[in-house]
Amino acid sequence: MALSESDQILKNLHSKSQLKPHEIIEAKAKLKKLAPEKVDLSKNKVLQKAKKKRAPKVGDDIVVLSYGQRGTLTNQLKDGRWEAQVGLIKMTLEEKEFDLVQAQQEKQVKKKQVNVVKRTSGRGPQARLDLRGKRYEEAMNELDAFIDQALLNNMAQVDIIHGIGTGVIREGVTKYLQRNKHVKSFGYAPQNAGGSGATIVTFKG
Repeated sequence: MALSESDQILKNLHSKSQLKPHEIIEAKAKLKKLAPEKVDLSKNKVLQKAKKKRAPKVGDDIVVLSYGQRGTLTNQLKDGRWEAQVGLIKMTLEEKEFDLVQAQQEKQVKKKQVNVVKRTSGRGPQARLDLRGKRYEEAMNELDAFIDQALLNNMAQVDIIHGIGTGVIREGVTKYLQRNKHVKSFGYAPQNAGGSGATIVTFKG
């Protein structure tokens, strides 16, 4: 409607060879009235709110970007990183390493959590399983569950902390890894990362 009216005003202006001053003023006023008002988007609170990414909070569901796996934020550390439960694995993640997903209330069977911590690496979040102080049978069960979860999460490498002690758990870890067809290689960690008290495992691609 406004477009057709403006066209008509312009047509009238062109049809007249001469216009009186007051006619020019009236025509300009009509065109100005028909022109759409400019909207100041910078003051639009709705748009501003939409642009701002909601800050994560404990209990939020997330997706770990490196693996596409879903988890839940459980705690924020003093350095700004977040602890998250991803299946059986507990990870420590930077905010850039996960996306928030719409929270859904789901009833899930509580599973025993394996104490796992992220090890900083250029290849993304990786995990470490600590078996120190565990009984042999308990340690082997946790190792089996941990390796399964790591494979499901498409992890390239994990660390297993077994300590030195009597060497029983360390030997059990070695035998387990030798039997696992998904393990590409494994060996003791560097001296500054645990030495013979820790084993670094690399999975097949």
